[in-house]
Amino acid sequence: MQTHRDTDHRVLEVIVRSPGNTLDDIVLECSDLTWNQVFSAIDRLSREGMLTLTPKRHGLYTIRLSNQELQEAITTSTSEALARRGANSETTHM
Repeated sequence: MQTHRDTDHRVLEVIVRSPGNTLDDIVLECSDLTWNQVFSAIDRLSREGMLTLTPKRHGLYTIRLSNQELQEAITTSTSEALARRGANSETTHM
């Protein structure tokens, strides 16, 4: 069973590889995940400030890493960035 962290990692891998994709593009790339899992991950990551959604036309958005997260993805692996995010959120929720 996929955890939120696994799903987030999979979605972030696709976004790092192909920035500016739409939700449907990412769903196609993540054939092991459902549309709902991908949407939920993008929603969760955008609310956490990791992703930026930019309107392309009515009802269509492109998805990119935020500038800070893009720099982290370039200098470290995606999994390390997620591990730091998980540790930070555990610390702030204690």
